[in-house]
Amino acid sequence: MKILVADVWSVYNAGDRAILEGLLDGLRAQYPSASIAVCAHFPDGCASIAGIEVVPDVLAFDESAWRAQLAHIDGSDARIDAVKRAYESADLVVSTGGYFLNATPGNAFTCVFLSRLLHWAWALDAGVPVAVLGQSIGPIEGAALQAAARATFARIPAIGVRDAASFAFLQRTGLAPHAVFTGDFAVDLVPAAESEVNALMRRLDLPVGALGISVRDYPGTPTHAFRDVARVADRVVSELGVPVLLIGTTIPPEDAPEVRRRERALGNDDSIALLDVYSRMEQKQGARVCIESLPPRLLKGVLGTCRAFLGTRMHASILASTSGVPTAGIAYEYKVRGWFERLGLHELVVPLASASEATLWPVVERLLEDGDAISAQLARAVPHVQAKTRDNFRLLAELVPPTGAVPSASRAVPHFGSRGTRAAPGVTTNPAALNPAAPKPVTATKSTANAGATAPRAERASPPTATAVLPNGDPRAAWEKESHHYDVLHRRLRTIVDLAEAAGGRRLLDVGCSAGTIGAALTPGWAYHGCDVSESAVRSATRGWLVAADLEKGVPAFDGGAYDVIVCSGILEYLETPEKTLRELVKRSAPSGKLVVSYFNMRHVSRRGGGAYRHPLWRNDYTPAEFRELVARAGWTIETTRWSTAGLGTAPDVRDEAAAVRDEPADAAARIDEIGHTLIYMCRTLAL
Repeated sequence: MKILVADVWSVYNAGDRAILEGLLDGLRAQYPSASIAVCAHFPDGCASIAGIEVVPDVLAFDESAWRAQLAHIDGSDARIDAVKRAYESADLVVSTGGYFLNATPGNAFTCVFLSRLLHWAWALDAGVPVAVLGQSIGPIEGAALQAAARATFARIPAIGVRDAASFAFLQRTGLAPHAVFTGDFAVDLVPAAESEVNALMRRLDLPVGALGISVRDYPGTPTHAFRDVARVADRVVSELGVPVLLIGTTIPPEDAPEVRRRERALGNDDSIALLDVYSRMEQKQGARVCIESLPPRLLKGVLGTCRAFLGTRMHASILASTSGVPTAGIAYEYKVRGWFERLGLHELVVPLASASEATLWPVVERLLEDGDAISAQLARAVPHVQAKTRDNFRLLAELVPPTGAVPSASRAVPHFGSRGTRAAPGVTTNPAALNPAAPKPVTATKSTANAGATAPRAERASPPTATAVLPNGDPRAAWEKESHHYDVLHRRLRTIVDLAEAAGGRRLLDVGCSAGTIGAALTPGWAYHGCDVSESAVRSATRGWLVAADLEKGVPAFDGGAYDVIVCSGILEYLETPEKTLRELVKRSAPSGKLVVSYFNMRHVSRRGGGAYRHPLWRNDYTPAEFRELVARAGWTIETTRWSTAGLGTAPDVRDEAAAVRDEPADAAARIDEIGHTLIYMCRTLAL
């Protein structure tokens, strides 16, 4: 069997290499006898990865080059011939990469995107299955570009995206309605062996238990940013007594000057920004700089020794947070914020444009002072994200039957109990031990491009994404299958999303969230938390931090923070004590927070006379007036009333209602207690 891993950019970017190595780990486990080739735009560094063939990619960066590829005749260009042959002769093509698949008029990467579509078509025309996995997709603008994308995506049976924004874009535009929300392959990368990490840290005299800082010079970086990062680093050393480790994520090897020049021209040399920050520090005796070119497994191992981490590049934050290290991000693109939203740590992101000492210091201070709580949250959230990432391999198994083991929860996962405490003999653990007489940074010049490539995996059991929440025989276990029937954006959910967006805020709690359909429909920027009795539902969510819970026993605390919007949609009918739940939610609301709550109208005109359908799991039966009184007793004041109705007839099934045109009498507002099938209320707490 021949597998072609396509669309790799460059392995000199540690994030891109982490993606590639995470993918290769899974492919080798799932298809152990397969030969694997990698098609890369910059193929030179891929030769350092054992066991693969390297095929130089040929991409178009302007229209003339694109048209030349489109008009290519076999034999006319040896480079294009080689790429086309690699696609056509494979048994499986897996497209992944570290950059976005996007296309906007006037953008040079539009032609790159068109190249991708053409190359995939070569494989598809030859009968080779193609999977596009772990990608960010969008925006794709313009009717012609969208038509080209839609036609090609329709031929690709397995599309998995790594961020909520990409998933929402594909669903909203209809370009790939069959796409699923999976994850970035780097999420599951296993770090280098502990002995290897300790040896490196002794050689470079790197501190354990440090605040790790990784920065990059990205277009739009404020002129004061590096100065302010240096000031934060100084305060960490002088006020908190914590050493600082300035460490690069993407540093080209010292022994390849041509590569170094090229990567620097592309903005892929973090050593420049790191040394800039170090040069501005006053507390140099409490800092170390690591500008050695580290492969991602070894980099992950080093980051795992940190007490906390502040990262700019997304994959630096992924490698640190999946090691259980309390991590904050400086968001230069939406993908950074998207990663922290998946972890339920939206508040630990500082936009690049507003990065300053005033905005960074509170975040760093929280990392260091509240680290155990953040690590505990990571221990809950990361296994769920890893499970979603492994769905990439499930999609592949549906395309090509595996000959080995499909990556599953048995794969190695981070150990969250040793954050910033692992110290080998000779490894520095506090800033006072760093030599104050030698303020120059510790720098490395030897490339370690092969280090960690074959590091043994630590066999640790994976924490479950959710524990069993119901006793044996509990009839509510039926929700494990039934809940997925409701996971469509039907009229009630659309109304609730509109109300939540109008209320505004940053944090939303969805009680009875099922698979998080509301969260998937929210605009980017919301920290979305949810809970539901169905474990299978919360595992299939596309966004946010979701947990399984028996709501009769209380609503999970998550991170203990208050919420701007709380949603109870289609859940209170199924609770024995809904008033108790609503009282509990008063305590979870921010001072100016809102509650959006729905209740099925048991007294709709179509239900009079007896014989109306009643769900077997309904646990109460309030009239609209009684329900409003219950809301008030629980501590809420109703501000706005909305409804979902199809008129005088019986309530439509949610899957029919999703596409139904609103059909209601002109006097519906005055008769809503009679003809509203579901009543929806926007509330505030009585304290306001």
